[in-house]
Amino acid sequence: RLAPNGPNKIVVAMGHAMLALISWLTLQLVSSIQPTEQGPSSTSAPGFLGSLRGHEAGIYALAVSDQLVASGSKDGSILTWNLTGAAMQDASRAMETPLQKLSGHAAGVTALTLRDELLASGAADNSTKLWNVATGELVRQLPHPKTVFGLSISGKQLASACWDGVARIYDLENEVEPMELRGHTGGLYEVSHSPLDPTLLATASADRTVRVWDLKTGRQLWKFMHKDHVTALDWSPVNFTLATGGWDRRFRIWKIHAEEVAKCRGGVCGDLLFPEHVARHPQLLWSVAFAPEGRQVAACHGAVGQSPAVVVYEVSTGERLRRLGRHKDTPLALGFSPSGEYLVSAGMDRKVLIYSATEHLDDMPLGDKDDAEERLNWLHDLEDLRGGSRNASSIADLARELARRNRSKTRGSKSGSFRAMPGVAFL
Repeated sequence: RLAPNGPNKIVVAMGHAMLALISWLTLQLVSSIQPTEQGPSSTSAPGFLGSLRGHEAGIYALAVSDQLVASGSKDGSILTWNLTGAAMQDASRAMETPLQKLSGHAAGVTALTLRDELLASGAADNSTKLWNVATGELVRQLPHPKTVFGLSISGKQLASACWDGVARIYDLENEVEPMELRGHTGGLYEVSHSPLDPTLLATASADRTVRVWDLKTGRQLWKFMHKDHVTALDWSPVNFTLATGGWDRRFRIWKIHAEEVAKCRGGVCGDLLFPEHVARHPQLLWSVAFAPEGRQVAACHGAVGQSPAVVVYEVSTGERLRRLGRHKDTPLALGFSPSGEYLVSAGMDRKVLIYSATEHLDDMPLGDKDDAEERLNWLHDLEDLRGGSRNASSIADLARELARRNRSKTRGSKSGSFRAMPGVAFL
């Protein structure tokens, strides 16, 4: 037992004082290096403009214009936000106040695309809905046999990527039966018109392929291979370059020359195309998006909250320019504003984050590579998901257990470096 007024009490008191001092110094250090979420006036977070907070469930989809951000949630709701300069300058108020809430989907909103005043939304209720985003009016509904994971508007056409493996092309002016593109052997995650030539359409699938179609004829022109589900794709706005990503944790850039497009449409498609650049990510990739000038492309990854990040690449070299780790859970959607001013991302942490797209500053440290145990656990998880022997709840429990083990390893490590754990993401 300690004497009430002995030297031991002095030692304990000194220990408490030292701990308090260390805690105070740590808080000062953290507050000086961690960006805040106070909008564009923040000086401690260069390049980070603010977060849009209003969703009560995870965000699956985004659409971005120069005036608006639309975000679609797991609970079936869609929120629209003012992205004009005036609103951004008053971020402390506007960031928490959506312009409107669009309700009508009976399940999670899994796809959004926006052109002028027309907003298209796809959902797990097996439907696509068309909205007048200025008035909030629902103007048309398009039934699908399964979940719609991807949408693309070009001119008077709307393309949908459905989980039944079929891409459908709708006429936005006439209510006629859609053109159907068949050939995939798995569900579709994404669809995209080429901005340079809207008669070229790309689709991404769970059958591990990306396919490019000629909408003039309905014929498939190319097939690109991944090693797992392909969940993300986007066309460059300036040439026939595609960015893709998926569950093989690989980001790829594919370049097709204009003369190859002409030859393939003429029936001579040449040899199998290979990616120009490949980058390995520590977790599943969920979305990719080109900047409007075509020189940069962004990709986001994460799995059950593990290693959530947005990465920006230089298209011509494949060099990584920027790594953003402000999300607290898996980011599932991202996009650039058409002006190139903003980079926007959203995900399971229920926040839409807005960055300046002209900055090249990282806001997270580099992680180390997965070790052998992590890679083995990752493979086991993925096989379980494919085979259906684990349900979503057990997969989440396993991911949390792996994260707990990893935290224990990190606490026992002298380096204290960040370690990216494997996991399986699910919607």
